[in-house]
Amino acid sequence: MSLPTLPNALSQLLTWFYDSIARASRPSMSGKAYLSGNFAPVDEELFEEELQVENGELPEGLEGVYVRTGPNPFFKPVAGYHWFDGDGMLHAVRLRGGKASYCNRFVKTERLAQVD
Repeated sequence: MSLPTLPNALSQLLTWFYDSIARASRPSMSGKAYLSGNFAPVDEELFEEELQVENGELPEGLEGVYVRTGPNPFFKPVAGYHWFDGDGMLHAVRLRGGKASYCNRFVKTERLAQVD
């Protein structure tokens, strides 16, 4: 049996250390409020070409894109969760020609690239 190389051993040590901290019970970090209701993670990427406008219409000449970024865990948290944890997701609403569209995408982090 050979000894692991230093980078591999260091990687394993850091993974163990991170997992140990993540599994530690910290009541203040339970995160239940951030994983439910309006704050619940969005688990799929969407593209809605034409959203239905309710209660009126979009003002004429109003055009642009609103982009919001925020935490959004791709994987279900295994232990404590903080609102700022997560892989990240971009949400965009586009207004053009009196119509609105919506699109969201996960931020392509190194962690998510391993899933593809």
